[in-house]
Amino acid sequence: MPSRLIDAAFRSSKTGQCYMFVKENCLVLDYNSKEIAEGPTHISQWIPILAKTAFAKVIDCAFDTEGNEAFIFSGKLCAKINYTPDSLKAKIIPSSVPINVMFPYLTETPFEDGIDAAIRSRWNQVILFRGDKYAIIDYKTEQLIVHQSIAHGFGSLVGTVFEHGIDAAFSMYGDEACIFKGKYYARIRYAPFRDDSDYISNSRIKLIKKDWTFLDELLEEDEI
Repeated sequence: MPSRLIDAAFRSSKTGQCYMFVKENCLVLDYNSKEIAEGPTHISQWIPILAKTAFAKVIDCAFDTEGNEAFIFSGKLCAKINYTPDSLKAKIIPSSVPINVMFPYLTETPFEDGIDAAIRSRWNQVILFRGDKYAIIDYKTEQLIVHQSIAHGFGSLVGTVFEHGIDAAFSMYGDEACIFKGKYYARIRYAPFRDDSDYISNSRIKLIKKDWTFLDELLEEDEI
């Protein structure tokens, strides 16, 4: 199994930016220029109220919602946060709970034990990834829309490292997202409800270390 380099990411409310989590660090990234806009800073400095929680050690997954709100996950726990995109100041709303309490419709699915990555899709829908499975949920209507294998819903990922799991992801523009697995990343167009409509941009899977050079100081050399 390839080592996990990027733990989590989610799109900011500020155009062209996302939050990225590497181990206990948080940074704001301009994903067009691939340059750091703010940070890195320790997760417990970004949201001080997280200092004595599991989230201060690692955030496994995150996805954005409306305004400056997002959901974050660590192990079986999740929390809703309100962040401030220009200052790295944020707060938790109001406390962390088990995933199956926040999202009861994920009970008795692999996702109640942890979520690896997520992509905020259209409207209130989010694509969740866990191992080689994915699910689409609507967090407003509290529905589990679909739950099946990545290979079944993402034809362009079959035969790639992403077929068996995704470590982190964030939404970009429209139906585009950036996904990470081990030392690799790709920009994709996703269309899980439309056969043969998803694709990897430029048909290329790239090395994180080659294109995201600013991460060098945060990543262990023996993990690459």
